[in-house]
Amino acid sequence: MTGKQRYREFLKSEFWKELSRRKRDLVGKCEECGSTTNLQSHHHEYPKDWYETTLEQLQVLCRECHRKAHGFVVVPFHLYSGRDYGFCRTIHWVDSLTLRIGGGGYKLSPRDRRYLRLVAERYPAKKHDGCMVFHVSNCIAFDLLLNP
Repeated sequence: MTGKQRYREFLKSEFWKELSRRKRDLVGKCEECGSTTNLQSHHHEYPKDWYETTLEQLQVLCRECHRKAHGFVVVPFHLYSGRDYGFCRTIHWVDSLTLRIGGGGYKLSPRDRRYLRLVAERYPAKKHDGCMVFHVSNCIAFDLLLNP
């Protein structure tokens, strides 16, 4: 089991659920933007043993601020005329990856690279439209530039 899988299991534990609820009840709003909806607890400091997490190591954030804290940037979703919904979702995903890389601290995983390769195969460039190839190439080049 990888560290990420173990952490996901920890997040399902009664210990985490109770600690998270107590922190959200105590603070009552996002500590970044002040929102009172979709509140979540965020580790701003990780102890060696997750079961030793204290309230002081947590921060209350709304869903949007929590995503930003982890480097996820929400990109407006556009429907490209004449294209299927899968194409539009894929462009959105590729652009999101590019923004995450540009935000620092994110590097394409082997899985990301495999998926990008499959995307380029599924949506090959046409004479008048190299849109997907452009976005995929841009994402990979940006990753190589910032993460040599």
